Amino acid sequence: MHIFCPADEEELIRGLPAVIESRSPWYIRFNAAEAAVTHSTNFEPGKAEVVSEGSDVSILVYGFLLAEAVRAAAILEDEGTSVRLINLRTLVPIDEETIVKAARETSMLVTLEDHLIVGGLYSIVAEILLRQNGRRSVMPIAFRDKWFKPALLGDALEYEGFTGPQIASRILLRLDGQLKP
Repeated sequence: MHIFCPADEEELIRGLPAVIESRSPWYIRFNAAEAAVTHSTNFEPGKAEVVSEGSDVSILVYGFLLAEAVRAAAILEDEGTSVRLINLRTLVPIDEETIVKAARETSMLVTLEDHLIVGGLYSIVAEILLRQNGRRSVMPIAFRDKWFKPALLGDALEYEGFTGPQIASRILLRLDGQLKP
């Protein structure tokens, strides 16, 4: 089962031809969010979109949280932290090469997802790093033991700590050693 999590309508439209042409079953997780970026690359299953090339922290994200990741990256850059922002697009297949490269070239990976921490992106990244014998600090931002509190999307993001400023603050605290893994 392939998993496609477009960040917005533009990405969905770019990805649907590949999904339709594929012989594999697909699960598409879509939210009709406004585009946060102008997508610079064509859609290819298993190939991530590198939104920005940074050298300090890599934020790995998919789906509608890309917009919040863009906001967080801007705040971090203003604070002097260089951010590599990676829109994974598909979780299955996943772009292992881009993840491993980010782990080698930045000091910390952040997995950002609106999913439970167990069985989601954080777990996928941990498995990839383990297979590659790679060690890297990975900071998961995800749901721990419960789903979100139902509300309007903006209110739910605020309540759960998934807004750009909240994400940036958590990353800065971790970089300063004030937030434990």
